This record gives sequence, structure tokens and C-alpha cells, in this order.
Amino acid sequence: MSFTGRITSSVVCGAMSAASQTDRTGGAANNISEPIPVAVAGVLSTRTDNDSGIVTSAGHSFTEGTGTLFIFWAGGCAWRYDETAHDANTFTIDVGVNGGSTGVLPVEGSSVTVCLGTSLVASIDGDNMKMLAALCDQRCILYCRDVSSVLVATPIVLGANDAFVWRSPTDDNGNVTTSYTNPLTGNPVTSILAAQASSTAIAALQVSHVYDPTP
Repeated sequence: MSFTGRITSSVVCGAMSAASQTDRTGGAANNISEPIPVAVAGVLSTRTDNDSGIVTSAGHSFTEGTGTLFIFWAGGCAWRYDETAHDANTFTIDVGVNGGSTGVLPVEGSSVTVCLGTSLVASIDGDNMKMLAALCDQRCILYCRDVSSVLVATPIVLGANDAFVWRSPTDDNGNVTTSYTNPLTGNPVTSILAAQASSTAIAALQVSHVYDPTP
């Protein structure tokens, strides 16, 4: 049995208007479709340094050891944060506890949303992929991990309703086309930590890939 991933594109660029179709076929396919819980809205009330600070959010439910936190703000996001202290209205975030910086936090006083990562079971060997597609109806981060919970490549950051698609540079006829960087080379992905930016709506996430089980 074979499975085909298909990208159908409609392009308008300057004076050019065109439609195209790109197929990649493999011997197997895998799909993930999961709801991602809402984030907590707050304010980065204290910015200690580039990757730690205090978030004010009345009635939050985070406690020390809750899990990996993901942070979103207008124009940016960051991941691999842990909570190190809290009271009823604030909690302290620190990236160092979870193993290294992932970017610079916004300026003090910025509105943020903070989402606890949801662990999803996955089975993706990036080296055997023919096509990978991901879509979420909210801003979303996919933190792909191997069997030892170590990050595989760079996290995939999705815009709301903005599909991410990767396809193998080798087409179904064996011809090599312009290369697109494979986002998941290295160790096979066995789990995905997913988090989303909305504090009002549960997000709908879909991840699918077509691959060759016997390359």
C-alpha cells in the first residue's frame, strides 16, 4: 500500500499567476490530531534577565514542577521554561532549570500568555520522511523530542491557520529538486510537546507525515 502527500498551491507574485501540485509518495503515513489546552494570560511584570522573570497572572494554576512552559507575546515566543516559585497571583519563570536559553524575553510590562506543554505520542523518523505537514488554528510551538526527551532539531513554530509543509527534495520520479531543509533530521521523534498562545480558545492541532518505512 502507498500513501501520497499532496501540496496544491495557488501563487500570485507580481505579474505572475500560477497553480501547481506537488506529490510525494511513501509506504506509510501517520497522523496526529489533538486539542491543545488554553494558555494563561498575564504580564511579564519583572524581567530579571533575557531568560528569566516574574509573570503576574491572577488565579493561575502553575506550581513548581508543573512541567515545561511555553511563552508567547506579540511578535515572539520562547520555550523550555520551568516555574521556580509562585504565589496566588504571580509565578517565576527560568529557562536555566530546563537546560538552556531559547531566546530573549520581551520588555518588562509586556502582555504574555503562558502555556503548559501537552505531551503527544509521535513516531516520526525524519530521515525517512517524504512529506510533513502541520496546522493549528492558534499560534503554536511543536517541540519534537527523541526517546530520551532530547530536542530533535529546532522547534517548529506555527502561525494561526498558517500551514507548515516540508517535502523531500527528491520527487516520485527520482529527480532532485530545489532543497528544503528537513526540520527533523537526526534521532527519531517519539513525542511532541505542543503549546499554543490563546488564553480563550482550545487549539486544534494536526500533524501528518508520509514516509518510507523501509528506505
